[in-house]
Amino acid sequence: QLGWPDTSAIAGKTFKNVRFILRDSVIDCPVDFTVKPKMAGALSATFTGARELTLDGLASDTANAKATVTYTTGERPNTETHTVADGVAIVNGKVTITEDAISGQSYAVKVESDNYGDKSASVQAPDAPDTPDKPDTPSASDTPDEPDTPNAPDTPSKQGGCYVATAVYGSYDCPEVWTLRRFRDNVLAETWYGRLFIRFYYAVSPTAVKLFGNAQWFQDFFRARLDTLVSELQDEGFESAPYEDTVW
Repeated sequence: QLGWPDTSAIAGKTFKNVRFILRDSVIDCPVDFTVKPKMAGALSATFTGARELTLDGLASDTANAKATVTYTTGERPNTETHTVADGVAIVNGKVTITEDAISGQSYAVKVESDNYGDKSASVQAPDAPDTPDKPDTPSASDTPDEPDTPNAPDTPSKQGGCYVATAVYGSYDCPEVWTLRRFRDNVLAETWYGRLFIRFYYAVSPTAVKLFGNAQWFQDFFRARLDTLVSELQDEGFESAPYEDTVW
């Protein structure tokens, strides 16, 4: 590899031999290469389609221009280079790649031609446009609520309903259940075994409530235990004020 500060002085010249002069010998190496002139100006690239790049900055007399387009994935040292255009002819300043551009991905563009030195540029694929929200459509939940029936607990509408407590106290939004939900989100959900218990509870309790929720023995059995637990939690500082569930 030979280098000059300014290749314009040797642009267009063809080299046939390179001589290496050492301290005690001279080595001649036959070569055959022509130094191409440097193309003036900077090369830029823009995505004008999912698989189309438009190049700007090519000299008007560029002959037989071809482009190679690549992008890299992964983290060093385990990076991988993907080629989406390998010596593809540039037609009217445009290059077609082999796959849709990846949103936000950076691409490297290298242009080779017969009469100018290589030019390089980088371009980032644009982010995908936001998909407009579809208008809300009426659903069954939009219909007027039917009158409550005795002993029918509210259906939990928030994340992770307290099924047994809702069945016992008759509502998901009541002081006792607010206290229990705070305990669930701020204590149980903070540990792996607490979250495991919550998942087990939500897997079993809906069926138990469906089968026995209106039975008097079920109400009496759990009411006594829940009243004790709620009282202890409130003594420890868990509030009974209205509460919004934590997403976890």
